[in-house]
Amino acid sequence: MRKENGVYALVMRLESDRTIKIGQLGIFDFDSGWYIYLGTAHGAGGLSARTNRHRRGDSDKRKKWNIDYLRQFAPISEIWFSHAPQYREHDWSWSVMRIHGAMIPAWKFGANDCYPHCYTHLYHFKNDH
Repeated sequence: MRKENGVYALVMRLESDRTIKIGQLGIFDFDSGWYIYLGTAHGAGGLSARTNRHRRGDSDKRKKWNIDYLRQFAPISEIWFSHAPQYREHDWSWSVMRIHGAMIPAWKFGANDCYPHCYTHLYHFKNDH
């Protein structure tokens, strides 16, 4: 992954149900299962810096984004990304929302800056058993 701008998706697994306070957004119940979070990296260090920050699961790091609160409990399984100068976060979000079984666990999660264009940038998929 290069230090260029782009869009990314964090694929995470939450092993058990949890109630988590997500900063100023509020308190939410998160069911166990798979989660996909969409983000954009358009700044210093690009995708490399942003995804490296997300990979750090330490609870001591400053919580800057909504995803930082969920990441304390949901490890990253995969990171999907694309280097692109355009903002594609919204396109990716709408694409994930159309996947069969996609559910919105927290309205506006990661999407405060683009609501109501995107309802959320976090999607939940139930366990496959």
